[in-house]
Amino acid sequence: MKIIEELDTSMMNDFRKCPRYFEYRHIDYLVPKISSIKAKPEFGSALHDALESWYTHQDANQMDRAFCVRWGPYEGEDDTGIRTAIKGLAITKKYREYFADEPFDILDLEIGGAVDMGSFAFLFRCDGLIKYRDRGEIMVFEHKTSAHRGFLIPKPNHQIDGYIYGVRELTGQNVTGAILNQLYFRKGRKTERIEDTITFNREETTRNDAELERWRKEAVWLSDQVQECCRSEFFPRNTSSCTQYGRCPYIELCHAGEGETYTSIKEAMFEKEMWEPFSGARTITEVSK
Repeated sequence: MKIIEELDTSMMNDFRKCPRYFEYRHIDYLVPKISSIKAKPEFGSALHDALESWYTHQDANQMDRAFCVRWGPYEGEDDTGIRTAIKGLAITKKYREYFADEPFDILDLEIGGAVDMGSFAFLFRCDGLIKYRDRGEIMVFEHKTSAHRGFLIPKPNHQIDGYIYGVRELTGQNVTGAILNQLYFRKGRKTERIEDTITFNREETTRNDAELERWRKEAVWLSDQVQECCRSEFFPRNTSSCTQYGRCPYIELCHAGEGETYTSIKEAMFEKEMWEPFSGARTITEVSK
């Protein structure tokens, strides 16, 4: 079976959630074919592209264009009716007005790469790195989008820990924490202005050396578990995760077991797409059992 020698925080979180889920997504590369399922993460990705453009060019037209280019193929695919081109452009407009004067300078955008962790390479890419003008602190700048408030816990947060650790290792800078740049949006009532369905929130979270060392130890432990599952060709199920966040997209495969039914469901409902935090990040080594 494939031995995975590169991990990012999304892959680690998937393994924690359910090793069998990890196998479907990161060994077999399966993703659902249903467009409405893909539309939800793509809306967030489109907003990320728009924000990257804004902090690069400070040009409203380029920001809106970046959103539309990414979101265009998925317009009309969100079955909740929340994620639309009109909603996205309302978010970008309100964002520019709300954060017209930033208290920091952008040091870098889309910063990331690979960090040697001994038994594996830690892959990461975060949205940016900023430096406060008044107090000189350097922090990771990370955008989060959601239709539900309260979904994000700044600490403990395995992803944010990893980003701070990775940027420190990659740049040698004393990164003290992260700013979570949160964009919330909801469907709204018929008589409600679209602007009133959009809210923003920023939270700062700090990390000390001991907290980052704990993250490093947890990451190495997770890598060892992943590689052992690869060697044994067995990824156990965590059935307590089957109905979290609605339901697992792979639950029908687990119901089917092995055989013709499993193969039919797999071919009909899924297609293959490797997950990477950035293009060309992962390499896979084939080994014998």
